[in-house]
Amino acid sequence: MNFSKEHLAKILLSNTFLHLLSFVTLFLSVVCYYSNFTDYNFDNTFNSDSVGVPYLFKDIFKDGGYFKDWKLASAPTLFPDMVWYYILYQIFELDFLTITFWFAVIQVLTIAALSCFVFRKLLPGRSKEFSWLVPLFYSFIFFEGYYYTGDQILPFLISTYCFHTGTFVNALIALSLVVAEIKYVWKIIFLFIVSGLAMYSDMMFAVAFVAPLTALTILQPSVFGWNRSFTFLLTTLIGGASGYYLFYSINSNYASNSNLFHFENIANSYNVMTNHILWYLDRPGFMTMLVGFMLLAIPLSLLTILIFYKKLDKRVRYFLLFYFVFMTSTMWAPVIMGNYPFVDCIRYNSSMYFFTTVGMAFVVAVSFGKIIRVEYVGKIVSYLIILFFLYMSLARFKTDGLSNYFSYYPPKVRAIDSICDKHQLKKGISDYWKAKHTSMFSRKGVTIVTVYSSIHFYEAGSNINWFYKGDYDFVVPENLDTAEIRKYFVILDTFKTEQITILKVDKFKYVPDKLFPVQLSTGNFK
Repeated sequence: MNFSKEHLAKILLSNTFLHLLSFVTLFLSVVCYYSNFTDYNFDNTFNSDSVGVPYLFKDIFKDGGYFKDWKLASAPTLFPDMVWYYILYQIFELDFLTITFWFAVIQVLTIAALSCFVFRKLLPGRSKEFSWLVPLFYSFIFFEGYYYTGDQILPFLISTYCFHTGTFVNALIALSLVVAEIKYVWKIIFLFIVSGLAMYSDMMFAVAFVAPLTALTILQPSVFGWNRSFTFLLTTLIGGASGYYLFYSINSNYASNSNLFHFENIANSYNVMTNHILWYLDRPGFMTMLVGFMLLAIPLSLLTILIFYKKLDKRVRYFLLFYFVFMTSTMWAPVIMGNYPFVDCIRYNSSMYFFTTVGMAFVVAVSFGKIIRVEYVGKIVSYLIILFFLYMSLARFKTDGLSNYFSYYPPKVRAIDSICDKHQLKKGISDYWKAKHTSMFSRKGVTIVTVYSSIHFYEAGSNINWFYKGDYDFVVPENLDTAEIRKYFVILDTFKTEQITILKVDKFKYVPDKLFPVQLSTGNFK
């Protein structure tokens, strides 16, 4: 019995169990976030932007579409987003809502695990034992969603697909490969593959990893030796260039931003980003602490290297330099490119907020790693902190909230389904924000394709063959040009509910080489 008690005590006081509790806390914070979903959460998580990847898979694996017919976004998010989604969709055969939930859990825990791995590899001595703080601090992002300000955008971004979080995951994977203790040849092979996939998926990988690695190779080659450091950089550059070339070779159709480096966009982007940061600082909450730390840590990480260069362990210098370059390049790249005109463009540099949590854990570890030497006292304090966070995760959990999430049926889609089912309508057109959203959630097989307000079809993020397949019999007029609707269609009836208005029209279709609809009865087109 004594042995059993001692054995149990040893397990409970082990660093492994401490990490397990920390990851459980993070997992529960994600679950709690989904149990607190509001209309705002549903609108964000399942808008037409967000359902791009799910709709692509539905088209290819269920509706018989082909990847070559898609006009992809400029960041197709192949890896890891599409890979994980494919596994959940095709292998486990989960439904759309369940996939979204488990994708969030997998992605968040993967980010925390990779961050922990890097943390432990780059911190010396006892400091590395504080890596249990990393998943705990990632919980801050979700706590903010249901405590204090109720900010939803960062928890949404870290847990979803398609919004550049995959770049952050790829940067962590690549950094983990560089610092991992594996055979050199395998390290080079995997680094090449990851760099190629990452650059093909999202060219922001150049900002998130290539830029920091370049700085590390030039300024801190002693960690791995000059030859190996240069080889890591060269492998990453060749792999990234291969992915870049592959993207443009395969994807002749892709959406691009033609307004990069426009001065007016740069000035506006700067104002929007700084106002967004000030918004976080002005509202007490977890994000106030996180953003405040971020603004202090970026310059201090560089100053620490410059002032204490000789006293710092070379691995600590490596981490601090990576942190500084990663944070500054991630913060300013969208601004310099003029790509931050609206607050939702936080998706382009959200990873700087995420990686700040690792910086916070680093500061605590370096500050207290040598101070807390009494094993049991240190563990007691650690458990008290974790239990407090665990309580915060569970305190706001709503059982009925999870049930509501998994049975979600958007009110507008319900109304569209009801009208279309009653009046035998099957395919229509609408603006961007209702098309994919309705097609994904319809329980009556209703399909809607996206058009511009001028009624010509909207290709970006679409399979071009959607527009040519079948006849159309209704229009959702909201946000479309009324004059253009009357110009092109014969309106047979109008159906209205509180949520939606639908126009039943004389059947029409879209034909190849014509942007505008053709009336079946007359064959007329613009």
